[in-house]
Amino acid sequence: MPIGTSKVGVIGGGGIPAGSQTFNASGTFSAPPGLSKVTIVGQGAAGNAGATGNSGNPGGGGGGGSGGSHQVWIYCYPSAYVSSQACGGNGGSAPGANGSSGNAGAAGNAGTASSGLGKTFPGGSAGNGGAGGNGGSAGSGGGGGGGVRNGPGTTNSPTCGYVPAVFDGSPGGGGTSGGGAGGSANAANTYIGLGGAGGGGGAGSTNSGSAGGAGAGRFLPSGNPTNPVAGGAGGNTGGGTGGAGGGYNLPQASPLRGGSPGSPSNITQAGGGGGGGAGAYPFGGAFGAGGGGGGGGRGNAGNAGTAGNPGTAAPPPATYNCVAVTPGASYPIVVGAGTQVVISWNAQ
Repeated sequence: MPIGTSKVGVIGGGGIPAGSQTFNASGTFSAPPGLSKVTIVGQGAAGNAGATGNSGNPGGGGGGGSGGSHQVWIYCYPSAYVSSQACGGNGGSAPGANGSSGNAGAAGNAGTASSGLGKTFPGGSAGNGGAGGNGGSAGSGGGGGGGVRNGPGTTNSPTCGYVPAVFDGSPGGGGTSGGGAGGSANAANTYIGLGGAGGGGGAGSTNSGSAGGAGAGRFLPSGNPTNPVAGGAGGNTGGGTGGAGGGYNLPQASPLRGGSPGSPSNITQAGGGGGGGAGAYPFGGAFGAGGGGGGGGRGNAGNAGTAGNPGTAAPPPATYNCVAVTPGASYPIVVGAGTQVVISWNAQ
């Protein structure tokens, strides 16, 4: 009710009995005819709490590791060196940075003051907003794929005949958290040409990236080229795809096959794809393939903000005596939330 309960008592000499009126919500006080002096008691509302601080921003995802390179060479009788070499693919995305802190929460509102009959009862002070959370740390980058470097081997054949020597590059490990591992070169002595391994997929903001495909080779009798070995898929959401490993053809085509670069991530928190490893058809029989680079890990989420501080209580109720009123006049009364204003008078 806008107007609280009225109470009347003994009638005074002027015919106005003692009484009071309590306001639990804002309303209007109408002074009875003949009433000229009253007492008003009131208190303002408590201040409101500050808002919770915002969470810190997530850290950036790690960059993908580079694919392993390939370089082998052999000495052919009587005086020539012959080499075979190719580069691994670059990793996707630059290494991520740590996330920035969240914004502080807004301060609360001061408590509403109560008022009436020209008197004011202040409300409590507002609470300060909570501090913003710390930013998340960046995800780690994927490991680089192992390269192949060998030589000089020797053969007495003027045509550099086949010498079975196989060298594998190691796969790069995936970055934490969630980067896919690079593929293994997976060579074998029965193979005469080798394809490099695929790079690992970058971690998504939710799901991990997939591992890159293992390198593949062709048996010597086959004249068909290999298709590049695919890199691993990036995780959802936003992880970069790993680069394809370098394919190869038999000697009638170019023997050098570099790995493809990994794809960058689509969102800040996700990791980039690892680069594909190099592959090559060998000169002189010694051959190898590079391992795929690992996918970058996802950035960590920021910390939650702290809760806002509570507002302060309003000052204790204040009393004003002998407040003059005009008989028959109306006065607006404002009451803060959760409090009350009481107007009372003696018999007059």
